[in-house]
Amino acid sequence: MSRVLRASAACAAAWLALSGCNPAPAAASRDEVARLPAPGGARLDAVLVEINTGATDAFQYEVFVLPQGAAAQGRPAARLMGATRNEQAWGANLRWQGADRLRVEYWQARAQEGADSPVTVGGQTVQVELAPGILDPAAPAGGMEYNLRQAGTKR
Repeated sequence: MSRVLRASAACAAAWLALSGCNPAPAAASRDEVARLPAPGGARLDAVLVEINTGATDAFQYEVFVLPQGAAAQGRPAARLMGATRNEQAWGANLRWQGADRLRVEYWQARAQEGADSPVTVGGQTVQVELAPGILDPAAPAGGMEYNLRQAGTKR
């Protein structure tokens, strides 16, 4: 095999290996679909961002723990690929279990990354827990951003 073909094959293999739960491409939409303030005056927000890379791909979700009111940017605490809340609803639900523990509930996901390890924000340490297997029968069908737009509550 020629040197060029080997280099091309190596590049293709690396691209495939890294394309799983990596940050979305520039053409993707990134929408904040949930923001939940921490209880007890912790001055933190849990934020869920939905990433839509197109009709042929599953939605991706990024979970952030941020100072209250801050924009969701930087490294997320966790990522979910293809997370669902029931058979027809994409997404995840954020639930604070106390000022220092955030639970990310979803029914199923194709892949997940991060979480189950603490994050520190503004001197406060928060344990982020991924909780698969939790069915939300009340979640409406479709993506979370779509449902916010339909309800007229787009963030």
